[in-house]
Amino acid sequence: MTSVAVFSAPWCAGCKVVKKALTEAKVEFEEVDITTKDGSERAKHLSIKSLPTTFIFTRESPFIGSKPETIKAILEAIID
Repeated sequence: MTSVAVFSAPWCAGCKVVKKALTEAKVEFEEVDITTKDGSERAKHLSIKSLPTTFIFTRESPFIGSKPETIKAILEAIID
């Protein structure tokens, strides 16, 4: 199974869009809140600088953003 993490923050509207789309598609994911110490350290370790960032641990590069085409690409990458 693919491991998916969504790096987000409580104030991030785009993060809510991505998380809702993944939930509706019944995709299991870990939410990493970058406003916490652990979340901030994980984001820094992975060089994540933009929100939302969806990190699929079987891919070389993360998905950044919440546009419909980005969400579609995320879902296609997970299903493949």
